[in-house]
Amino acid sequence: MNHPRSAELSSQKWTLQYPELGTDPVPHSVNTSAAYFEKEREKLFKRTWLFLCRDDELPRPGCYVVKQVAILETSVLLARGNDGIIRAFHNSCRHRGNKVVMGGGEKSGESKGFICGFHGWTYDLQGKLKNIVDEEDFFDIDKSKLGLKPIHCGVWRGFIFINAMDTPHETLEEALGQWGRDVAAFPFENFELVNVYSANIRCNWKIALDAFQENYHVQTLHGRSAAAALNSKSNPFGHLLDVRLFPEGHRQAALPANLSFEPAPAVQMAVKYAGGANVYAYSDSSQRKISGANRTGSSDWSFDLNVIFPHVQLIVSDAFVLTQHYWPVSVDETYWELRQYLPISTSVAGRIAQQNSQAALRDVIREDLVTLENTQTVLRSGAITHMQLCDSEITVRHSYYKVDERINAPD
Repeated sequence: MNHPRSAELSSQKWTLQYPELGTDPVPHSVNTSAAYFEKEREKLFKRTWLFLCRDDELPRPGCYVVKQVAILETSVLLARGNDGIIRAFHNSCRHRGNKVVMGGGEKSGESKGFICGFHGWTYDLQGKLKNIVDEEDFFDIDKSKLGLKPIHCGVWRGFIFINAMDTPHETLEEALGQWGRDVAAFPFENFELVNVYSANIRCNWKIALDAFQENYHVQTLHGRSAAAALNSKSNPFGHLLDVRLFPEGHRQAALPANLSFEPAPAVQMAVKYAGGANVYAYSDSSQRKISGANRTGSSDWSFDLNVIFPHVQLIVSDAFVLTQHYWPVSVDETYWELRQYLPISTSVAGRIAQQNSQAALRDVIREDLVTLENTQTVLRSGAITHMQLCDSEITVRHSYYKVDERINAPD
């Protein structure tokens, strides 16, 4: 699905341009059903290219990162080999299955290889089994066939993806499709990681994603923080400037900006000395052209909200980049992680300006998070069976449509 909006259709609703989505209420049962959750695990997450992390987490040969991925029921070990290539493995020794890098949670470090702490089997950075303690005591063992079990791994514009299938149905490039080709031009290399938030939230992963992938809530929930900077007199409810929905499940929405908004003096100073923009302070639109974003060239544009199917939000603008993962843990638990990237700064003034942007984001995120567990708690009762979605929530509607399409696809 890719229907660019023409000038003639500018006054029509986005949803009507994608008739396959329909306009009916969307059932809530998919957010509370344990059986549906298990179908998501088996038919969606275990068969899809999943964005795991950025390659800046493994900057040099010898660097490794371990991610516990509950929805895949495995621990994933990423390692950058001496050849500079990043590879992914199941973090499990081929002897008796113990974790090679032991412990729960995320792990990272640098090493020349990996030694299983149970019986001492040793692997190199490429996953090859190099040494078996007392190898002569085994029966017809072949080290060349007992390396760490690989997971398909690909890198796109510094984003590391994995696919848990033995033989993926499609390449990473095919999975990203036209969305990937368009967004690839964005200058991700001009931004640096400045902040990370994470939490385990007692709600379904789709409920968590829903809260962050539409603009309808801004006027109410962010009335004291972001609303004045995004919603204007001519667009008081923040109607989307542009929408693109892709057959692979990705989606993109361009959000508006209030060009008449006057930020606080501290924000104006931060923008001045940072030498760049801030989401709450917009410069001349002619200076805000950026590849891979704002494809319509709208002057009143704030940022592009992308969703990399099925569960990652990627926000891009000239002022910041955000990634948000919504990792399913169980039918009513999600591991959420946000990473904030800001334009690279080498000055003290620039660092202070970055602090200003971090504080602004913190306030907005705290407002967003407060709704999630409240929603899931009520849904468990079954009293509210369907959600009513407006046109501004087309991205939410598309999300449920594409997940359900994958769940009900023939094997």
